[in-house]
Amino acid sequence: MRLGHLLPFLIALCLPTLIACDADDESTDKTRNANDGGTGDRDGNMEDGSVDAGCLDDDGDGVCNDADICSEGDDTKDEDSDTVPDACDACPGKDDRQDDDKDGVPDDCDVCPDFDDKRRDFANPNFLTNSDWVTGSGTSIDKDATGHDDKGEGLIPGTAVCMGGEIKQDICMPPYSEATGPYAVTLGVDLRCASGECSNAFRVGYQGARTFSPSEYYNVSGYQDETLCIGEAGYGGAMEFSFGSTKIISGASCNPLYELDFAIDNAHIGPAKVNTCPAPGEVLNGDFEDGTIGWDAGDSDGLFEVITDGASKVAHLRFDQTDESCYASIRGKVSLRESKNVPFPALQFRWKGTGLTNGQGFLQIGVHYGPGGGSDNFSATADNGSYKTEKVCLYGGQGAVVPVEINFSRYQMCGVATSDLWMDDLTVVNDPSCGA
Repeated sequence: MRLGHLLPFLIALCLPTLIACDADDESTDKTRNANDGGTGDRDGNMEDGSVDAGCLDDDGDGVCNDADICSEGDDTKDEDSDTVPDACDACPGKDDRQDDDKDGVPDDCDVCPDFDDKRRDFANPNFLTNSDWVTGSGTSIDKDATGHDDKGEGLIPGTAVCMGGEIKQDICMPPYSEATGPYAVTLGVDLRCASGECSNAFRVGYQGARTFSPSEYYNVSGYQDETLCIGEAGYGGAMEFSFGSTKIISGASCNPLYELDFAIDNAHIGPAKVNTCPAPGEVLNGDFEDGTIGWDAGDSDGLFEVITDGASKVAHLRFDQTDESCYASIRGKVSLRESKNVPFPALQFRWKGTGLTNGQGFLQIGVHYGPGGGSDNFSATADNGSYKTEKVCLYGGQGAVVPVEINFSRYQMCGVATSDLWMDDLTVVNDPSCGA
């Protein structure tokens, strides 16, 4: 039979099936439109703002997870109209989309405009190249030198010391209120000088403030690891950190023979270890509740202890009758506020002394801040027998971390009598009389 004769038969056979299939498609479309209101998209979000009951919306803001900009909160709330929901807004009230330095921090909330806010450590810390660090007045980078456990180091020769030469780099520092605690610079320092020639030879500077190398590292050959605490002046913006000498002398008055070369390596900056650096305006462990932490007795180690006296712990320096020592000293750290916050800083403390007669005992306490700084160096005979509160005015060092030193001595009493000094509650206060 020819195909033409079969065509009417085939049409009659298939027509009911085609009608049924079309009916099924129409039914499916009606079901789909019923589920999404007839105006749904593939994410289940509706044109009228409602959400498909079948989509996931973990934060319950009416926006399905697949389309959620801010999974921490309500995407529909954007008070500053910057297209960033309030709950995820890095800079509330300002336009998060403006970020000229491309550091991920909106311009209006940028601590360091034109600078990477997220880099909080020195670039090229090992001095492996000549980049990132700024040198001058005789300082240099020697990338091929044998440094502190690796190649590369920064060099500050004696001639650069005379000219105030420095090695420096800018870092974006957070405001102290946003920091996790005090920051510190850690690095290796090789003073490379003979005995007696490097006292106060090294420091880190920032915003006009300076923190000095600890005295126990003076005149030690080879690299020593140092921690230099950062004071209040070193927070809240792009800060220039400089490494150099404490002496800045020009002309013929500076003899480089007595200010020999020194080198630095492995320089880093970041949050200080616990019980290493004081917070702004505080003496580290000034109440001695953490024992001797934060205090260095040096050669007086056998004379210094922390004991419980009454309801609190106190520092105790003791000369026994058989002890021929005439002098004891302990050194701690104090972080001075900037002058705009504490214009007239004074160190306040409680103390008492016993076992001394005829003014033979002597107490001195003060801070040391290099040339042009220091304190009134409070001094008194130490035979009062009961606690007394005293203050000593501080000069220089605002915004920096500086050493505080307690000296206890006895005259013509060495090996004769037992003598004691107790010290407690060292703190920084504002005392207008210090400005008189």
